[in-house]
Amino acid sequence: DDFESYTAGAQLACQDTMQWNTWNGIPCDWMEDPLVSNSKAHTGLNSVWIQPYNDLIKTFPNYTTGKYSVEFYLYIPSGYTASWCQQGVFVNSDSTEWGFIAMFDPSGNGNIAGGGWGTAQFSFSYDTWIHNKLIVDLNSDWAEYYFEGSRVHGWQWTLGAGGDIIPLQLSVTNIMGFDFPNPPETAQWYMDDYKLVRIDTTV
Repeated sequence: DDFESYTAGAQLACQDTMQWNTWNGIPCDWMEDPLVSNSKAHTGLNSVWIQPYNDLIKTFPNYTTGKYSVEFYLYIPSGYTASWCQQGVFVNSDSTEWGFIAMFDPSGNGNIAGGGWGTAQFSFSYDTWIHNKLIVDLNSDWAEYYFEGSRVHGWQWTLGAGGDIIPLQLSVTNIMGFDFPNPPETAQWYMDDYKLVRIDTTV
């Protein structure tokens, strides 16, 4: 999704409830549903502006087999934070299992939770578009995170984000205006060119 088909200045999920939703399941919620922006873009004119307390969900079916790539570009203004995660299970906001979390701290350091908390670190640059990719292979129960084309970390997917066993499943992507343990007010970033692709089949 390059967000070119959406109206800048309006909320994303409010414009397309089939593709996007909020954590609380209420599109158009002014707290959780982020705005489409034309102030920055990786390609085209639009991106999604993630602000404090936004909690965006990219909806797709729960997958139990296959190998998938989840990737997008993000832009973090200097001194701000960003965070996103990939769920192993998401029935609703009260029934979820965390598969992976990426946190971008105000110090310019990234921190990964995959198979355990704080399992890998990396550095990132502010005020520029940066690429990240998560690959989840449900056929072999394995996941890998790549940042700017370099592999940062690999782990058994069913160990989840914190090292606790989760089902062998891939659920929604969660784009967050939070970055624990930093205050939510420090969160501000842009997302563009989101892709979810199954990569173990030939079409």
